[in-house]
Amino acid sequence: MSDSYLEIKNVDFTIGGKIKVKNASFAIENEGDTLCILGPSGIGKTTILRTIAGLEKIDKGSIKLNGKLLSSKDKNVEPEDRNISLAFQDNSLFPHYTVEKNILLGAERNKGKRKKKLSFKEIIDFLDIEKILPKFPHEISAGEAQRASLARSLLTQPDLLLLDEPLSNVDQSFKEEIQVRLKKILNKLKITTIIVTHDSYEAFYLGSKCGIILNQELKQFDEEGYLFFPGRFSPEEARLLKQAADDVYAMDREEVWREKSGVARTAFAAHTYNEPFRRLGAHPRLVDPVSQVLDGDLYMHQFKVNAKAAFDGDVWQWHQDYGTWKRDDEMPEPRAMNIAVFLDDVTAAKVTSTKNRVPNICPPAI
Repeated sequence: MSDSYLEIKNVDFTIGGKIKVKNASFAIENEGDTLCILGPSGIGKTTILRTIAGLEKIDKGSIKLNGKLLSSKDKNVEPEDRNISLAFQDNSLFPHYTVEKNILLGAERNKGKRKKKLSFKEIIDFLDIEKILPKFPHEISAGEAQRASLARSLLTQPDLLLLDEPLSNVDQSFKEEIQVRLKKILNKLKITTIIVTHDSYEAFYLGSKCGIILNQELKQFDEEGYLFFPGRFSPEEARLLKQAADDVYAMDREEVWREKSGVARTAFAAHTYNEPFRRLGAHPRLVDPVSQVLDGDLYMHQFKVNAKAAFDGDVWQWHQDYGTWKRDDEMPEPRAMNIAVFLDDVTAAKVTSTKNRVPNICPPAI
């Protein structure tokens, strides 16, 4: 990790004397990559950004950017000397300046230091904010103010760009288009970026890598978009669930699908007719991590117990989860996560793309 462009090592992210995220270590290996940090409101995402930007000090660990030590117990480079741009979720525009003047402040900050040319007009067109340029911050909507702040941050072309819920106030009808445009311009300019968000789909679309804050700890997803929790359930609990699965597979029910040979393939809705699986489906150890990620109450859209062995039986038909569920079940929005409990030893297989795929939380039982 010592050769990484950004390196965070053993840092307690603290605000007001309270630790929000403890002993965190993570890195952005290459300049131009984007890391997304996922988690609900109040869990410490903004504190991480404020600390990296130099607005909060650290008592342990270190923060390095492009080989330069920015923060440690004995050193704290001032925010204005870090060439890091932080765009807050709330309106951070100067009220006595027009939107245009606010945005141009970003260009003036790094005048003559920019590595790649990015025109004012290009950013304005990219974010579709030309109509609000002559207005003052109090005359525009929260979503427009957020886009103006984003424009100002992009124009600075910093060594590191920090975005705090950058699209949370943008109209849903426009958000997907802005996500596409934002990803294109970050890639084009190779601006190294950390985005914090509560939106799992936004995180997996924009991020080269993603992390999730759970129980005051930052867990880093790999590129495949999986997070594993080894030992989430005990060996004895795994044994009971395997016995319950065998009981379900032996049932003569329409929910139990079989191979042509008659061997059980999968059992749908097992939580509705088997007590161990009913308890599993509502168990806090299974549900709580997803509740934290999606920041709210959950409902179970689909529950099934898979029996299909690897490389055996008919192939699984490939499909997009959300596209299928929207068409067949009228799922209102792509806000879902897969949870898988493995009852046998498993290894993660390489997945080449996470686009349009439901992210996964996988707590192996053993």
